[in-house]
Amino acid sequence: MEDQLEGVGEYNKIINDIFFLPFKKLMSPSPNLENTCNIPDSDDVALIMFTIGSTGTPKGVEITHTNILAASQNFVDRGHIETMDVYMSLLPLAHIQELMTQIGYFFVGATVVYSSMSTLLSSSFSILEGTCGDAMMARPTGICVFPWVLNKIIRGIELPSEQDGWLMQYIYSQVMWWKSYIELIPFASYILDYFLFHQIQKELGGRLKFIQIIGSPIRDDLYKRIKSLLSCHLQVCYGLTECSGYISATNISETKTGSVGFPGKGVMLRLENWTEGNYLCSDKPYPRGEIIVGGFTVAKGYFNTSNENNNELFFTRNGIPCMRTGDVGEMDERGNLISVDSKENIIKLKNEEFISLRDIELKLKSCPCVENICLFADSSKCSIVAILVPKYDSFRTTAENVGFSNATNEELLSNWRMFGKYLNEIRNHGVASGIPRSHLPVALYLTLDSWSPENGMITMAMMPRRRKLRNKYQSQIQDLFDKIQ
Repeated sequence: MEDQLEGVGEYNKIINDIFFLPFKKLMSPSPNLENTCNIPDSDDVALIMFTIGSTGTPKGVEITHTNILAASQNFVDRGHIETMDVYMSLLPLAHIQELMTQIGYFFVGATVVYSSMSTLLSSSFSILEGTCGDAMMARPTGICVFPWVLNKIIRGIELPSEQDGWLMQYIYSQVMWWKSYIELIPFASYILDYFLFHQIQKELGGRLKFIQIIGSPIRDDLYKRIKSLLSCHLQVCYGLTECSGYISATNISETKTGSVGFPGKGVMLRLENWTEGNYLCSDKPYPRGEIIVGGFTVAKGYFNTSNENNNELFFTRNGIPCMRTGDVGEMDERGNLISVDSKENIIKLKNEEFISLRDIELKLKSCPCVENICLFADSSKCSIVAILVPKYDSFRTTAENVGFSNATNEELLSNWRMFGKYLNEIRNHGVASGIPRSHLPVALYLTLDSWSPENGMITMAMMPRRRKLRNKYQSQIQDLFDKIQ
């Protein structure tokens, strides 16, 4: 038998050093103990949170105790949470807004429970058939999610399915349409909830009243569907790790989509001209420019970064810590902020036209045949190109439609008719979504590669990491640009 104590030295001495102490004596005060704990100052660094790195190398942000208190208090005020609330955590604590949200719930004495997409619903793949999902057991009143996570939840609980027949689906779609218009009629929506949507709401516990949406804008159709199905408040938030997660958020009673709300308590927000991109505060109908944030939520700077580099983004104005976000936005007539895109994603083409790659990607990703898409631009070209990951079912169906049902995936990925079919599909969808034809890709490359946060191709918010994707598909992207000369 293997000697488990081999190599530990004189184990007799180790055993003799062990002694037993009654718990009562352990807890009694001792005159020999000294309080050596140093109470931190408000400006001391409480944690170092790394950015998601969607536009480059992740950076460690030095977040102070003041930052945490300001951000969590901001959430408590805007979220209208109470002691009796139950928050269900679905996102990693390495995400700044998830961390601040949990601290906010702890701050008011609410309950926090932990779950995952694999165990959330009764239909989740890690839940045994006939047993309840986490949401049905915990009955949460609030969750914080990315739009794609919310879409996945809705698809997991939304009824009826194709198995219920076309008539039931038609009735269901009509009821959904009418419910979105009778929300303002007292008690009318409650009647529909009781008779038609009760079972769907029960799958998420039946008590959900508040959903916080972070990471990226939410589509108007998804917003309305959630409101109709779940009859709860939705709050769209905008924030950065460098600003402790919270900059602005919509009012929980907001019905208009497209904005990220107004600044939180103690947050100074202003727009400054970005002349290079032609985003000016004098623009009509709404002022536009780079978003500047100030207040106690702004972090000290980046960890292990020179003061010179920190001073490019972090500065003090009238005694208030401020930061240049690198994002471009506009302010509507009600004072709501509309986030346009990051400056790095706004490209000037050869024809002097500026386009927002992220805005176009978000609209094209809602195309039924698209699993993932990433756009690329070149300042020496007048058009953009795309790397497209099609949905696999759609991919095989398209192959049958163009007469290549027996072809292998490798053969289809190099077939020019498949390229043309998908290019027409996304261009038609883009035009229907309000994108000018000149802003749509004119060439694309098809791939069935998996893009996931685990392999670093996309962020946790399901946004493409453009630099990493450009490095991975460098030769294919160059071939596409060569074709459009």
